[in-house]
Amino acid sequence: MLNTLKKIRDFFFPPFSKRRDVYEFFRKGLLMLRRKGPKGMYQEIHWRVSKPRRLSHPNSRGDSWWNKTNPLMDESFFSQINELSLTEKVDILICVGPNQGNVLACLSSIEKYTNDYEYDLNLVVHQKDVANLPTHRLVSKAHLVTHDMDLFNYSRANNLVLKESTGDVVLLNDDTEVTEDWLVKLRQDSKGVALTGAHTEHLRAGNPQMWGQGLARLTNYPINMFCAYIPSRLRSVVGLLDEEFCYYGGEDVDYSCRALLNGFPLVISSAFVQHKDNQSYKASKDLLIKESDRLLIEMYGIEAPFDLSGIKPKVSVILPTHNRPDLLRPAIKSIMQVDFDNFELIVVDDFSNKETSEVIYEFQKQDDRILAIRLPRNVGSSKARSVGLKASRGQFILFTDDDDTVLSNRISKPLEYLIQHPTLDVVYCNYNLVSHDGSVTPIVADQFDLQSYLEMNFYIGFGMLLGRKGSFMDVPFMSLYDKAVDYDWVFRLLRKGYKIDLCPEIVMNYNRTGAPKYHLSGNQSSIDLHETIHDRESLLRGMERRD
Repeated sequence: MLNTLKKIRDFFFPPFSKRRDVYEFFRKGLLMLRRKGPKGMYQEIHWRVSKPRRLSHPNSRGDSWWNKTNPLMDESFFSQINELSLTEKVDILICVGPNQGNVLACLSSIEKYTNDYEYDLNLVVHQKDVANLPTHRLVSKAHLVTHDMDLFNYSRANNLVLKESTGDVVLLNDDTEVTEDWLVKLRQDSKGVALTGAHTEHLRAGNPQMWGQGLARLTNYPINMFCAYIPSRLRSVVGLLDEEFCYYGGEDVDYSCRALLNGFPLVISSAFVQHKDNQSYKASKDLLIKESDRLLIEMYGIEAPFDLSGIKPKVSVILPTHNRPDLLRPAIKSIMQVDFDNFELIVVDDFSNKETSEVIYEFQKQDDRILAIRLPRNVGSSKARSVGLKASRGQFILFTDDDDTVLSNRISKPLEYLIQHPTLDVVYCNYNLVSHDGSVTPIVADQFDLQSYLEMNFYIGFGMLLGRKGSFMDVPFMSLYDKAVDYDWVFRLLRKGYKIDLCPEIVMNYNRTGAPKYHLSGNQSSIDLHETIHDRESLLRGMERRD
């Protein structure tokens, strides 16, 4: 009966047709009315359109902000993010279309309301249209970037400039006119970290929280790219626009999602611009917009109007193990009890015995966040970690060992700290040292200092790290230093230009029970390797240029 009704519905209201859109609109409206009543329905619509997603009462001190009803950052957390320096100049990027009237109005507004020393102008134009550019002072001083695309791809056109720019960037549509202090407000409100948009006229943006003039605010809807400020730090982590969105629209939703997944907030500035035609939503483009919508459903499971309050970072926890089933059981159990729920646990079975495999399978049956990978031969912990890293889907990575246990804050605290300190790529944490006699000693590490770390005055182990996935992918583990791989890895991380520092929270129990031979840091080969790395780095430092 149900299948028959679905067939009747699909016949009269074909999927992805206008009739289906109308049907779905009224169906969802009736369901909401039935569930919440007239008053509740009004409050829901008013809240979605008019109000930012934030709690009126912050959680008590000590509660992780990730556990609030709304997983997006609230104003309190946003205020704790360290503000980054803005680049001296901003690259303004405009893709020039065929409407010369729009282009002239856009350029004239920039000339009127923006100081020349604040920006460099980049115009992206088809090579056959260069001769048709309007006569304007800004055109003569702009950096012209040409393309030969027969089918225009907005993301690809913008990427021509984005991949070369080293500073903060503003994406501006050629049908947008700026107003007084627009750039100053965008820069200030971004704090150097937020993907930042502007207010505009009613119904001229896909994000309803951008409608009309207003103060700066966080938003849980996408930053529409008719006017979008992208700080250089955000772009260095999130990357370029996704050229898969070649149909029409969708790249702004995708980039907003990627910003949130990587821990960067979305902000609507107090700046106001006039987005004339809202070309992104012309009726003639409806079918192509639907293709972009399908991509967004596939990638993020979201549909228009694209409420992004469910988009938050994912952490991949990677645990290599080999023949220690009794230690593995409490290790996995502690991970599954952390206070941050958007994670996956990747257990890399380094060709273990049957008992170890059974422990992994037992936990995997209980929780679908656990992924088990069994290696066909024993390769060692470094290569096992690398296998887990390549299989990971999170934006952030955490490693733990099969003989250690973690505290409930093992993900939330270092993740919060990393987001609050956006210049950092990796953080290490304090830990409890569990000795063979059962005693527990809190170990407090130092703020990172290269010379102090070189002399091994404090310890950074993989089990106390959390970092951005890109840093781990870019700096592979060297298996020849398997018994001192963490000591070696930090030096190579720094040489690649990444930044690491201390998150001053105790987040795990480092197990040193049993004989030293059961712990890599306690045997002679590990000590020898540490000394080899120390000597290597001392020689390199001695060769540095000192003017």
